[in-house]
Amino acid sequence: MPMERRPQDPQPTADMGRHLEQLAEISVSGRRLPVEDLEGLRQLAAAAAGRGTALRFLLAEYLASAGRVWADLPDVPQAQEAQELKAVASTLIRAIGDATVALTEGYETAHRA
Repeated sequence: MPMERRPQDPQPTADMGRHLEQLAEISVSGRRLPVEDLEGLRQLAAAAAGRGTALRFLLAEYLASAGRVWADLPDVPQAQEAQELKAVASTLIRAIGDATVALTEGYETAHRA
């Protein structure tokens, strides 16, 4: 059985950095992640699968990064009412869910190939 790699050796990519920047933009606009961003995450996951990184480590690293972004989101400090904060959180949760599905799809596709 091959040794699983932990995310201590991840290779930060432009796709992941760009995606985290997209989360900030999405928190303001309320729109969904662009198709190109989701495709970039699929490719990132396929590359991680090719390096032998376990899916659970990839997802843990992604979710930890997304969690760190929360404090820096532009609309969070400006949300004056609970409803505004709820809207920002809902948008972010939807985007993180979409991204998690894209990462999983990319990883699974790489393993099937």
